[in-house]
Amino acid sequence: MKMKKTWFSYLLWLLYMAITGILLATCIITISIYTWELSNYFAAACVCLFFAGVAGLWLAGSKIAAYAADRIPKDKHFANMWECFVAMCIFAGAVLYRIYYLLHAGEAVERNLFYEMAQVTDGGGIPNITHGASYVYTALLSAVFSFMGNKAEAGVGLQFVLQLLSMLFLYFGIRLLSGRVTALCATAFMAVSPAFVTNMFSLTPQGLYLLLYAAGLWMTGLYLRGLVKGGYRRAGSYFSFLLLGIYIGMISYLDILGITLFFFAGMCFVAVKGSGRGSKESKNIGVGIQFIVILIAALLTAAGIIKLDAVYSGQSFEDIAAVWALQYSDNIHPHYSIPGPDVQPVVSLVVCFIAALGAVGFLMRRYQKMDAWVLFLAALTAISFSGIGRMDYGIFAAVIWGTLAGLGLCSMGAEAEEKAEISPAAEKLRINEIEVEEIQVDNAPESDTQAEIVRVEDIQKSDVQSKAALEETVQKDDMPLETVPIEVVQKDDMRTEAIPSKGIEQSTIDGNLVRIESINIDKEALSEERGGKEEIKKEIKFIENPLPLPKKHVKKDMDYAIEVLSEQMDYDISPKENDDFDI
Repeated sequence: MKMKKTWFSYLLWLLYMAITGILLATCIITISIYTWELSNYFAAACVCLFFAGVAGLWLAGSKIAAYAADRIPKDKHFANMWECFVAMCIFAGAVLYRIYYLLHAGEAVERNLFYEMAQVTDGGGIPNITHGASYVYTALLSAVFSFMGNKAEAGVGLQFVLQLLSMLFLYFGIRLLSGRVTALCATAFMAVSPAFVTNMFSLTPQGLYLLLYAAGLWMTGLYLRGLVKGGYRRAGSYFSFLLLGIYIGMISYLDILGITLFFFAGMCFVAVKGSGRGSKESKNIGVGIQFIVILIAALLTAAGIIKLDAVYSGQSFEDIAAVWALQYSDNIHPHYSIPGPDVQPVVSLVVCFIAALGAVGFLMRRYQKMDAWVLFLAALTAISFSGIGRMDYGIFAAVIWGTLAGLGLCSMGAEAEEKAEISPAAEKLRINEIEVEEIQVDNAPESDTQAEIVRVEDIQKSDVQSKAALEETVQKDDMPLETVPIEVVQKDDMRTEAIPSKGIEQSTIDGNLVRIESINIDKEALSEERGGKEEIKKEIKFIENPLPLPKKHVKKDMDYAIEVLSEQMDYDISPKENDDFDI
C-alpha cells in the first residue's frame, strides 16, 4: 500500500541506511577473511562505493523500466495471467528444490531438545514449557510422532510442510500489503534461500511460528483491502479489527515478535487517513477508536490465555504472568550483530545490495511502502542486539530482506505506475480547470485590444505568491488595459471579481488567487469569427427520422348493398307434421 512520506518516514530511512551500511560492511569484512584481509577503513570505503553503485544502478533501472512500461500491454488480465504463471513456477521450483536437497544433501537431522521432548513414550506426555511457541511446536511434533513413529524424518517432513504453507501465506500477505512484484521477489528468494532449506533439518519452533505470523500478515492485508474498498465507517470494520486484535494477542503470547504485527496494522490506519473520504477530524477519531479496539482486544486475549494457563496448571494468574515476563528478561545475552538475509556472506551481500535500491527510490519517488518493513527490521535487530528472543529468527530476517529487495526493485518502476494512476488531487485539478468559451468586447477601439484569459496554474499556491504573480502580470505600461468580461464554465466553487483600478478581472478558486495571462486579440477577426459561427448555427439541418412512424387507423366503410332473400330472414326452424322425433 502506497503511503506519503512524512518526517517519521525520513527518520526510518536514516535508520534503514545505517542498518544496511553496517550489514554491508560486515559482509565485506567476513568475505575478506576468507579471501584477503582488509582493514576496517577499506571496508567503509567499499560501503561508500557500494552505495554509489546502487544509485547508478537505480537510475539505469528506472530508465529501462520506463522504456519497458510503454511497450508492455497494460491489461489487467494479462498481468494476472503472468503473475499466476510466475507464482506457480516459483512454488513448483521450491518443492522440487527441497525434494532434491532432501535426497542428495545427506545432511543429518539435528536431534535437539525438542526432538527428545516430543517423543512418544510410556512415561508421560509433554513437559510444561514456558515459551508458548515452543510448547505448541512440541505438541504438534509429538502428534506427528504418534502417527509416524519417533523418527527424525517425520520431523523433517513436518518442517517441509510448514515451510510451504508459510511461503503460501507470505505470498498472499505481502501481495496485499506491498504489491504483486514485491511478493513474487520475496517468495522467489525464500524458495532458494539456503537459510530456509537448511532449516528443514533443524527441529525448532521458528517454522511453525513463521506460519502463524504469515497468517497474521495475510489477515492484515485482507482487512486493509476491505478498508480501502469499503471505507472505515462500514459496519464490519470494527469486527474485523476485533478479530485482528485477538489474533495479535494470541501470537504475541506465543512469542514477543508477534507484537510487530501492530506495525502492519498501522498501515491500515495510514491508508484510511490518506483516503479522500470524510473530513480529517472524523477520520482521526475513527482511526483512533479502531486502534484502541485492536489494542484492547490484543491485551484481553493475552490475559485470557494466561488465565487459562493458570487454571490448567493450578497456579495463580500473577505467577504465570510473572513467569512469562521473566523468560524475556532473565539470562539476557547481548549479541552485537544485525540479522542478515542468510548465513552465507556472499548471498547476504547480493541481497543487501538489491535491498539498498529502496533507499534511493525513497528519495526519488513521491510515495513509499517501506515504513512497516523497516520497523519490523528495526524490532528484529533490537531483539537480536538485546538477546531477549527465545528462539532463532534467521528465517524471519530472510523474509524481511527478501521483501525489502523486492521493494527496491519495484521502486525503479514506480514512475510508470504513478503516471498510469490518476490521484484524487490531480483529478480534482483537472475538473476545476477553467474553460474560456467566449470573450465579449464592449466599446473597444478599432486597434488591437487586450483581453485577459484566466488559467489555473496552481490552485495550491498561497495568497501572497498569487498576488505577487498577479502584480508582475498587470504592471505593463506600454499596453492599454481595460476591463473585459469573461464567460467561464464553473466546475467548482469559483467567483470572479473586477479590479477597477487596473481594469482586469481576477478569479478566486477555493479562496486562492489564480494567475492572469494576457493575449492580443484582433477585434475584426473576432467579429468575423463570431459571425461565421452564427451562420454555421443557422445553417444546421436535421436529418429525417429513419424509424417508421405508427400508421393512422382508417375506418373501413362498405360501398355496396347486401340483399338478403326473405326465405333467409326466418331464423325459426319448424318441424314437419309427420316427424315423430319425440316418440
